Order: sequence, then C-alpha cells, then structure tokens
Amino acid sequence: MVDYVESDFRNQQGTRKKLILAHWVEQLKNDDVDTVVLACTHFLHVQDDLKLLLPKTMNIVDSRDGVGRRTKDLLTSLELLSRSNGLISHASGTDFLYYTASSSWEASLQLEMDEKYSLFARRFGLHFGGAWVL
Repeated sequence: MVDYVESDFRNQQGTRKKLILAHWVEQLKNDDVDTVVLACTHFLHVQDDLKLLLPKTMNIVDSRDGVGRRTKDLLTSLELLSRSNGLISHASGTDFLYYTASSSWEASLQLEMDEKYSLFARRFGLHFGGAWVL
C-alpha cells in the first residue's frame, strides 16, 4: 500500500479512491483484524478515508506521535536539538519540520498537507518549514 500511496493515491478522486481503499478494508475484515496500526507516515494520506470505510469496531492507531517522540529522543541523545525547553539546549539555531511533496500535486492538496504537517510540527515544538517539492 505504501507504493500506491506514494505514487498514485493522492491523485485519485472520489469514487475511484474509495474503491481502492475498500479493497484493503475488505481484506482487513476478512482477516478479522480488530486494530489497524498506521505504522508509516505515508498513511497520514489515507487516515481520514480509512476512518470512513472501516467498521466502527475496528480501531486505528496512529504511530506518528511515537515516531516523533523517538526522533526527538534520538536528536537529544546526539545533541542535535537547538530548542531550549528546560531540558534540551544543545545546538544553536531553530528546529524545523519539512515534508516532501510531489510537483504533480494540485495547490489544494499541498495546502491540505501543509495544514496537517503544521499541526504535527506544533505538537512537537518545531517551526513548520513547509514542503520540499520533488
């Protein structure tokens, strides 16, 4: 599913997108899955759609917070964080969060992703740097 999300999913619209996800949801149901762990940041792009398609009894666990906390721990141990929050004061400068975006994305999609990643940056006390468009 990661390959699909990276290459094509965000460019799909409405019914086509739902049909593609419905296939994955059907497999989860057939396998009696009770919890879906979004263990890759790629799945940020499908979380809202999955919530609409998954049965209410199926849990969704978003691992982004855990990944963010672990990244912060690693950067702290390597003395690479610059922000002083009473606990961390190593390098100088400002800490930013950037994400990669496709040059084929429409402006509305990039704005949507900017909003989501900006919230994520604030959650971890980072300045939002925006997208690196590839």
